[in-house]
Amino acid sequence: MGEEPQHDEHPGRERAGAARETPPNREPGREPGREPGWEEPEPGTLGRGTPYRGPLSREPPGGDPLHVAIVIGGAPDRSDREAADWLSGRAELRSDMEVDLLDLGAACLPDMPPGDVPEPCAVRDLRPWLAAADGFVIVLGRRFPGSLKNAVDWCAASWAGKPVAFAAEGPGEPLAVQQLRPILTSAGAVAVRRVADTLARRRDQGADRMLAELSWWARPLRAARAATPYPF
Repeated sequence: MGEEPQHDEHPGRERAGAARETPPNREPGREPGREPGWEEPEPGTLGRGTPYRGPLSREPPGGDPLHVAIVIGGAPDRSDREAADWLSGRAELRSDMEVDLLDLGAACLPDMPPGDVPEPCAVRDLRPWLAAADGFVIVLGRRFPGSLKNAVDWCAASWAGKPVAFAAEGPGEPLAVQQLRPILTSAGAVAVRRVADTLARRRDQGADRMLAELSWWARPLRAARAATPYPF
């Protein structure tokens, strides 16, 4: 897997709630993350930690990896965090993916009010991470956290024209996934069919198939967006 990522010296990516003016640096060899002794920041404070880290994967020689954001909503028992770390490990085994981990549970995203309102700094911090992604994997527990809907409502354009896969607890398509699909589709995202079961005995195989399907969608959609920005 390589060395443990080092802490990014610029706190305040989304979990911290501070604004970031430029998209994340994706230069090979730069691996920001958490420093030893990292602690969860209190809601509404800057704290020491960040909700985002990446890249986790290595760029293949002469290649152009897909930038995949693994998004978690912040389950109270943190089970989605464990599943996201496991998925990051599976994606690391692929030569065509570079992974960011986005924890919306610590971002304190507000509900989007009606009307024209100033954009909160937490949203400004999140937007470049979503915009930089070529595809997403959303990790869900048994419930659909409101933080995910807030991320789609505030940053709909950053999801448009991109594939979204799911990893959830239980076989088939859990209720949380069923509830989230139409929300993503309304934002212009492509919700892929396959769902990875995070509790399955052979979950590695399921995750690998899900990531393969995500890659199949992500590469041509990235080329299409580069040729013609998503117009709808």
